[in-house]
Amino acid sequence: MSRLKITNFQDGGHGWFAVKRSLLKELDLMTKISSCSYQKGETVYLEEDCDAALFFDAYAKKQTGVSPKDNSWEGWQTISQSLFDIKKSYSDNSPVRKYPRFQIKDKPVLSVGLKVKLYGKEYIVTNILGKVTVKEVSTGNNYSLRKIQLDELTVD
Repeated sequence: MSRLKITNFQDGGHGWFAVKRSLLKELDLMTKISSCSYQKGETVYLEEDCDAALFFDAYAKKQTGVSPKDNSWEGWQTISQSLFDIKKSYSDNSPVRKYPRFQIKDKPVLSVGLKVKLYGKEYIVTNILGKVTVKEVSTGNNYSLRKIQLDELTVD
């Protein structure tokens, strides 16, 4: 098995792992990646803490049948060394921060009555004029969404 080549971009404050959009689609991760990640062309720069962890777990599970979450730290180190060839790139002013935030291409257009998910909870869109508002299915509470939350919405 050949090792997947990935570049880890770092600056003084954070880091991102560059992977192809097609690989995220293949691993069924497109709706799970947050807007804390960035994109340029067909490359997605996965935020190092959460989004990259989702990717590494899904990729390892597909390749080995084992989830790193099910292993000890030592076990994960062994798996990662066999699967990934990670090149590090450090810059005080990483170009990644200048790229557009990640978003799913062809994301459905919001409409009143549409069921959406945000941070694991289900909502129904109640208004799209002006501020987008939603009603939480489990509690019936209404919320106005901020721009960053709109980027995080997913549709089943």
